[in-house]
Amino acid sequence: MKRKLVVRHHRPHYPVIIGIILVAVVISGGWWLFEHGLKQAGFERELLAQKESEWLQQRAELEKEIVKQREHATRLEQGNQVEKEAYQHLQDEVTRLHGEVSNLKDELTFYRDIVSPESDRAGLSVRGLLLSRMEEKDRYRYKIVVTKVPNDGNLIRGNLTFEIEGNEGDAIKRYNLEQISLAKKPTSKISFRFKYFQNLSGEMRLPEGFEPTKVMLTLNPDGKKLKKSVEQFDWIVEEN
Repeated sequence: MKRKLVVRHHRPHYPVIIGIILVAVVISGGWWLFEHGLKQAGFERELLAQKESEWLQQRAELEKEIVKQREHATRLEQGNQVEKEAYQHLQDEVTRLHGEVSNLKDELTFYRDIVSPESDRAGLSVRGLLLSRMEEKDRYRYKIVVTKVPNDGNLIRGNLTFEIEGNEGDAIKRYNLEQISLAKKPTSKISFRFKYFQNLSGEMRLPEGFEPTKVMLTLNPDGKKLKKSVEQFDWIVEEN
């Protein structure tokens, strides 16, 4: 009677990859819950403190997971138990997790600055401008937080104009949002409508050879109760 020999491939890296994917899902879900909480609570500081505590705990757990996955990947490489492509995938996932932790830290700092007592200026204002680089050359994301002090719950409507000034060759040039926006239907103004605060975000592409130096934001509220607000920010890009 002949015996059959069955060969089964051992794939020790599958649980590792699945674990990393689950960690990424937890991060994304936590961030969505935070933004939803801010909108529902009217930008309450107590909620921010609670979420900050949760985020710090998540970051600590992520950093432990990164160390664990690195150690496991090293053992797999040394023991020749996983093919080169799978090992590189693990390394890429570890790098991505580091990026998630960095982005989480930047977002937390961004919102903490917005609600700090030192930023309590009366009237309509831009409380924060966050610029981040995209993978493609000369492409950037922007996030603007518009709010009003005091937060009395009254509905505010209006629009914001967005301009970037910088150097192009030997000349100083200025571009408005309609000229650089990556939106399907770009316009020079961004409409806003809120009671407590509102996030305005989008993506843009700068002309080749243009070196930005500052961003000018102008808030134009409807009606006569609130005054027009013109604010200027240095061009500072958050690095991942």
